[in-house]
Amino acid sequence: GVDALAAGDVDRLVAANTALHACLTAVADNAVLADLISQVGQKVRWYYTPIARPRGKEAWNEHAQLIKAIAKGDADRASEIMRRHTQRTTDFYRKQIAAGPEQD
Repeated sequence: GVDALAAGDVDRLVAANTALHACLTAVADNAVLADLISQVGQKVRWYYTPIARPRGKEAWNEHAQLIKAIAKGDADRASEIMRRHTQRTTDFYRKQIAAGPEQD
C-alpha cells in the first residue's frame, strides 16, 4: 500500500487496502466477519477508489498503528484504532465526495 501510494497507483492502492482488511479479518478468526468482508469488498471499491489517493497517507499510517497494536496483542488499542480509522474514512468520504462540488 505504501509503495502504491508513493507511485500514485490507485488500482494497486485499492487492492492493497482490500488485501490488508481481508488479512486483518482472517487474523480476527471471525467466520461471520470474514464472510461479510469477502462479499462487501468488491462492492465498496467504488467507495474507496476516489478517496484512496487523497486519504492514502493518513490511512496507511493508521494501518501501521493497527498492525503494531495487533502485533503487541493489544486488542483494546487495535479496536480503538480501527474505530477511528473507519470513522475518519467515512467522514472524509462524506466531506470530499458525497457532498459534491461546492455551490456558489
